[in-house]
Amino acid sequence: MMNDAEWAAAKEHFPIGSVVEAVVAEHLPFGMIVTLPGEVPALIDAISYRPGGEDVFDHSKWPAVGEPVHGTVADHRDRNRQIQVRVGPPVWEKTGSDRS
Repeated sequence: MMNDAEWAAAKEHFPIGSVVEAVVAEHLPFGMIVTLPGEVPALIDAISYRPGGEDVFDHSKWPAVGEPVHGTVADHRDRNRQIQVRVGPPVWEKTGSDRS
């Protein structure tokens, strides 16, 4: 886990809403651990991996370990010092969904 100074620097360098390129470090049952520039770890959870606006829950269709992925910083989780990244539009912007 990052110390206080490292976490503050990571949040400043990767503000919410910023576009990032990361490298897939590991696949997990619930998503992917990725590495942002500067060796900063981040998480893309399965529900937040929606390239082109389509859900991709089939792990075999996720980028391989070592491949780059482009996304948007969605959150800073202070409790576990984790940067949350999403790929594609947020889940609440699903095409054809009526959430009014």
